[in-house]
Amino acid sequence: TTPAKPGEIILLYGVGFGAANPPQPASQLVTAAAPLANPVPVTIGGQVADVAFAGLVESGLYQFNVTVPTLPNGDAAVVATIGGVPTQTGVSLAVQQ
Repeated sequence: TTPAKPGEIILLYGVGFGAANPPQPASQLVTAAAPLANPVPVTIGGQVADVAFAGLVESGLYQFNVTVPTLPNGDAAVVATIGGVPTQTGVSLAVQQ
């Protein structure tokens, strides 16, 4: 309910981002976060965002620690790209300086 500020680190969660390194068995609990095996770039408002961490944090759940780039106030589209394929459209983040 509070807009993000440019420079702020936010946490994004999602599913279906692929293998972690080291690989994590699908049928077991995740006891420690494991980084993704492949990079997943994230853009916010069309600008590349710094991704400090991208990895598996629970069975099937991925977390991304992302720094909000300098953007004007308003809603900014959030897109992650996996193997050249972007995530769904319609996901946005409210930004206010």
